[in-house]
Amino acid sequence: MRRRLQPSNDGPLSSLNLVIDLNDEKESLASSKYPISHPLNVKMKKKTSISFKKAIFLLTMFIFLTSAFFLLKYLFPRHRYRHLLKIPEVKALLDESSAPVDGQYVVFVTNANGKAPYNIALAKSEHSAESALEDALTKIPFKSARFPWFKIDLVSATKIIENYDFSSKHNDLPSYWYGLAFDWEGGWVFLPDEIQAHGLVNFRNQIQWDRLGNYASQRKLRSWPSTVLEDDTTNLAFLELLHTNSLFIDFSKNEVVQLYHGHRLFEKLTHGLLIEAAKEAGDYLSRNVYKDGKMLYVYRPRSNSEPSDYSLTRHAGTVFSMASLYQEYPNKKLLDATKQALEFLLTFVNDCPLPYEPKRQAKCVWDYDDGSRHVTKLGLNALTALAIAEFTYSTKDVKYFDIAKSIATFIKFSQQEDGSFVQKVTEPNNKLDEEYYVRYYQGEVIFCLARLYNVAKKMQLPAEEEWIAVADKAATYIVEREAKLSEDELLVDHWFLCGIAEMESHNKRHVDHSKRTMMAEIERQLQETSQDQDKDRLGIFGASISTTATAAKTEGLCSMYDFFAKKDPEFGTRIFEAVYLSTRFQMQMQYRPEKAMYLEYPFRVMGGMHMSLNNYEMRNDYSQHNICSFLCMAKLLKEQEVAWNQ
Repeated sequence: MRRRLQPSNDGPLSSLNLVIDLNDEKESLASSKYPISHPLNVKMKKKTSISFKKAIFLLTMFIFLTSAFFLLKYLFPRHRYRHLLKIPEVKALLDESSAPVDGQYVVFVTNANGKAPYNIALAKSEHSAESALEDALTKIPFKSARFPWFKIDLVSATKIIENYDFSSKHNDLPSYWYGLAFDWEGGWVFLPDEIQAHGLVNFRNQIQWDRLGNYASQRKLRSWPSTVLEDDTTNLAFLELLHTNSLFIDFSKNEVVQLYHGHRLFEKLTHGLLIEAAKEAGDYLSRNVYKDGKMLYVYRPRSNSEPSDYSLTRHAGTVFSMASLYQEYPNKKLLDATKQALEFLLTFVNDCPLPYEPKRQAKCVWDYDDGSRHVTKLGLNALTALAIAEFTYSTKDVKYFDIAKSIATFIKFSQQEDGSFVQKVTEPNNKLDEEYYVRYYQGEVIFCLARLYNVAKKMQLPAEEEWIAVADKAATYIVEREAKLSEDELLVDHWFLCGIAEMESHNKRHVDHSKRTMMAEIERQLQETSQDQDKDRLGIFGASISTTATAAKTEGLCSMYDFFAKKDPEFGTRIFEAVYLSTRFQMQMQYRPEKAMYLEYPFRVMGGMHMSLNNYEMRNDYSQHNICSFLCMAKLLKEQEVAWNQ
């Protein structure tokens, strides 16, 4: 081994380093007289040691700079959400803003993730809406920086009311969508979304003081300002109503949507959009089937409460909708929930004496009545058989089909000579209540028997022609019963229309009556409006803003479209236009993040349908009827897309 000295490349020229020349492979450090750790033997190790120190230095600098960057973001929160200001929709919202509060721009920012409590920040600016938004963003807690949901509200108009008495009706107030400002400086200002989500004002336009006080405590607002209330708590010395323009941003989905009255407007419907809405509603129902198969029947998000009452008939109808959805959205979670719910329903099936031939028996479904199971009703039997038929067709599982056949026998022997049915039978004496009458039960029977017959035929299962005969006779009874009603008195029975659509015979009297009722309902539909505050009411029938009433009518009208599109294209077009509008209206009542974020438990309601524009209560049949109408409308849109492509 040879050694020589040369100037170092790492240091000044005056310093010298020892370089080891390893020309002889047999000579190694192991045979050196110096230890391995000796400086004369570890020049290569020494060079490596310097590189390692450099790496440590660079890593330390990286950690320091990164920490400094996030520390600066924390110390200067104005820059935390600068990306929001670059979104085109946000810029457009800011450009259209005005300064309605004493010449100032007012902005609210709500930030949430659906789990932790949401944050609401309020800011004003004399200069611009953008400046107010920046100030509001600085007030969002740093720990919420990664929350995906942001909602921006710009106050667009205000109205001051002095000495306003909320215990009396006031016609100048908007119907339901407005915010309340008691004290701007003290933060006693509430968005319209907060008022609706927490029921701070009831349907009579009366402030709910207890709720308002409790909610203010949740918001950690200071005590009531002395200038707000007079001696009587129902009278206000000062109140300001406010309207907002709103934008919702969901960073988890890269989605930006403009809101109207706290929800989206659906100008254009597509097959994919409606299938997705049906899936979301189906997921909501699946999540709320308990282990024993019972469902969450009524849920009140404002109070996070579940009333104890229950409807087995609506349970059966909901199972039908879940089975219908499974055809379009096959997945294990939905299948398991549907099967659990169906098996719970079947625990109420018993052997029952036939109403007019008590010595013979068939299956029927006992319902709750006064706390005991001793009443069977026509509607429950019909919807149970319908649910079994749909489950059989969707899953190809025939194990329950014989039960549906036996229930159909019970229904057949409940029919009277004029085509009507005894609708209520009480045990233990097989007491027939022939005075009891629910209008929709008759239509449910028609749809049930026609659907059961068609499923049996398609799946090559035993089918009885008498089922169609009973359904036909039941339809004739309805036609004759309603023949003398005026157009104003006629109402769409969606079960009846679905049944007529399912029957292949298409009796002319039944079809004519169907068209007459449909025409009367379409004439009552709100199809255009010049009032900006009514934009989200387009599509309602009559004055009802109920999503369920609208969805049920949509189901009936939509089910008859295919028939009239072929036989009467002009009327078919009117049907399509009507159900398109009504479906747009219904879509607004589905819980999505922008609405659910103001509730105490947002993920508990996601995907489900609430009662109406101004009522956030939920019931399983609200989702049921909307799922069925979404699926039907999606089918029509898909057929039209195919036709247009061809």
